[in-house]
Amino acid sequence: MKDAISLHEARAERRLTPRDVAAALDVAQANVSRVERQDDLYLSKLEECVAALGGHLELHAVFRTRRSPWSCDDDAGVARRTRAVSARPED
Repeated sequence: MKDAISLHEARAERRLTPRDVAAALDVAQANVSRVERQDDLYLSKLEECVAALGGHLELHAVFRTRRSPWSCDDDAGVARRTRAVSARPED
């Protein structure tokens, strides 16, 4: 079973183009393609990309005795800096 999804897969599932995401992030389309190919991202960049796809990032620290959720949301959160794009309807 696959637990992880790539940014490219998440974008494709929402039927969005790199151009759509670039417009939401106010960056060049080449930047979106570069970020999608990166293996290691800052959480803040991942949070921005997920927000642009219309989602939010959840992070959990898993210890032997408990699982602790960590919030990426704050008063100056990504949702205020980016605008989410809507998924394209299926044909």
